[in-house]
Amino acid sequence: MTKYVRVEATGQEGVREITAAGWDGKVLRMTREAYLKWRKTGAEKLATACVYVLLADDFVKATTSQRFLCVGRVRGGSATEGSEKDKPFWSVALVFTSAGQWMTAAQARVIEATFIDWAREASRYEVANSLTVDAPSAGEHEPLVQAFLAPVRAVLDFAGIDAFEFNKEALYVLSRGPKFGRIDKATAKIAWAAGKTIEICADSRVGVNQLPETLEKVAALVDAGVATFDRVAGAVTFTRATKMTAGGVFDTILGTFPKDWVNCSRRSIRDVFDEQKAQRCPPAAMAGRAEPVVQEEEFQPSTAT
Repeated sequence: MTKYVRVEATGQEGVREITAAGWDGKVLRMTREAYLKWRKTGAEKLATACVYVLLADDFVKATTSQRFLCVGRVRGGSATEGSEKDKPFWSVALVFTSAGQWMTAAQARVIEATFIDWAREASRYEVANSLTVDAPSAGEHEPLVQAFLAPVRAVLDFAGIDAFEFNKEALYVLSRGPKFGRIDKATAKIAWAAGKTIEICADSRVGVNQLPETLEKVAALVDAGVATFDRVAGAVTFTRATKMTAGGVFDTILGTFPKDWVNCSRRSIRDVFDEQKAQRCPPAAMAGRAEPVVQEEEFQPSTAT
């Protein structure tokens, strides 16, 4: 179906409509000015619920402070997030709704939560939503929602929109010398650079030393049910994605150093931490957040020592 994606002018300045053959959905791509005008004068006329995504027009050209993305819902002129015009990072709005009139507010909540998950998994834009959305069940309309969601990423790809496209440079691979190199098979993402927090991916294996403080952290991981430990091999295997914060004088993460984690461009996590060293407060786009969003998988081994 995504073979027949169409991007057409709507007659409104700054607004284009994206559709696909066989897909009961549509996306309105609006400039910032057009979207704010629509929210002020036209959103209350909407026959269905919809989900919006606010983001910078060009990820590659965007500055660090612009690489944020916000997801919300609109129905009858009301929104789930604060005033969009007060969010400085975005220049484009994507408004998703059904081509027919079936989309309800409850179904839009499911789509909103899915988009937030997709954006976080992509690790391209920092999701600026203050809280994780608790998505309800779509009930008897679940097939409609699933059919709507199935082609969305392909449709956006055809339209040249990278909102949910995985960012390969956001994945860091653990690479150390021969002592641990034969054991290590781990990847991680940066959860919050200013807080020196990374998220080690599920199924990662990390070789550890036998220092008491390291073994104490390992024991805490095992007790928390997020990892297993092979004492003979000296390897910790993470059973689910787990957030860990660099701690101590040398900023170690389970015995590894931030410089040991490198992405496909040979940029290390230490490089990212160094860039954030002078930025201890969240950027303007995250105003009102005293700390990063914490998932239930978070684990802080520094509290166990």
